[in-house]
Amino acid sequence: MKTTWMILWCCVVSALWTATPVAAQVSCANVLANSIAVVSVLEDQGGQILNMNVATVDRGGTSSYTCTLQSGSTYVICAVGDDDRVQDLDLYVFDENGGKVAQDDDTTNIAVVNVTPRWTGTFRCEVRGYSMSRSDAFYCVIVARGD
Repeated sequence: MKTTWMILWCCVVSALWTATPVAAQVSCANVLANSIAVVSVLEDQGGQILNMNVATVDRGGTSSYTCTLQSGSTYVICAVGDDDRVQDLDLYVFDENGGKVAQDDDTTNIAVVNVTPRWTGTFRCEVRGYSMSRSDAFYCVIVARGD
């Protein structure tokens, strides 16, 4: 039974993949290259990468990512945009009560914030596609512990 489901799943994925015109596919290579460069800098500064998440954001829209942060630790959270599609990416971090604990809303496609939680909990990272040349784009959220 498991094998049947796996074959069916592969057929569905294959059909969806081949049904998408090549011109409509957007490469995420640029955002991955930018993210690797950011990871290198964070690790050179002694940061420990805890998580990386690639997702999409719409122009003028918001995309969210949640993570658990421990009290007493200092974290660097980055949102890295695609150079070809994103001119300005903003990052806001909220605690579990909805209180804003950090933000980077400058005019670049890489947003960086430092967070030292007063308590352990779930934090929401909101990435906003403030200025983009296309309707959507890839971005990557990187969470690193600095201590």
